[in-house]
Amino acid sequence: MRKGKTFGNFALGIMAAVASGLLIFSEPFLPGTPASAAPRTVIDHAGDTVELPEQINRIAFASIWPLPSVYCLFEGSSEKLVGMGETSMSAAKNSILAVVMPGIVDANTSYLRNGNLNIEELMNLKPDVVFCNADNPVDNKETFAKAGIPAVAFSTTHKGSDTIATLESWVKLLGEVLQQEDRASGIVNYGRTVHEEITSKIKSAPDVKRPRALILFEYDDNVIVTAGHDAFGQYWLESTGAINVARGLSDYPEINMEQIYEWDPEIIFITNFSPRLPEDLLNNTIPGHGKT
Repeated sequence: MRKGKTFGNFALGIMAAVASGLLIFSEPFLPGTPASAAPRTVIDHAGDTVELPEQINRIAFASIWPLPSVYCLFEGSSEKLVGMGETSMSAAKNSILAVVMPGIVDANTSYLRNGNLNIEELMNLKPDVVFCNADNPVDNKETFAKAGIPAVAFSTTHKGSDTIATLESWVKLLGEVLQQEDRASGIVNYGRTVHEEITSKIKSAPDVKRPRALILFEYDDNVIVTAGHDAFGQYWLESTGAINVARGLSDYPEINMEQIYEWDPEIIFITNFSPRLPEDLLNNTIPGHGKT
């Protein structure tokens, strides 16, 4: 499955300064002395107040897999992206993103492999900030704090399975962190407009038979993972007029080929978090899934 997004173009800078008449180190505040800049902070999706550097030029991503692509399309560039996990890289390489922003494939993935974080490898990248997953224990904020790296948490669950609301919340937080809140507002408004157009067309469509569909979130050696009724895949299918054959399951459950045969979906989507292609499924070339 391929994804593409088009975003607007604005930027806003924010700056704050505080003047004080207090004595500092027993010396009086003199007229004309530059005031100390107040720390720049944001409240992330974990509810934490995170102090940020004034300039952010090096960004690393922890286990928030879809966020690197959202960031690149928000920023219009991958220049400041220095690292991300293997899964995020797989999604980037197997999508249009690698064509639009070829530099993204040069990002470092050595610090986050097989779900394990190597903080020393991350520190070697000298990131100004790390964007982490508020819902994944692997992204322990104390670990980042001890390494001296500001960590901003993005949640994948605080908006349920509503992908539009989740995307909006990510875009708004990116706007705050990167001091581009006008751009964030433009993206959110554009997304709502497109969503309303699609929803309106589906609702006004004649009463036709909706296709029965299946999403393979992960498809690789010895493992097939789909999307249940409370996962993002449910929203993708329902909002585009399809019926999720896995709606009787929850979260992201593992299934097997026998289950797929039993459901007999009319359409199968393979997300780009998997390096596999439709012909791999049709020709049953992946080990561990039995014979067709």
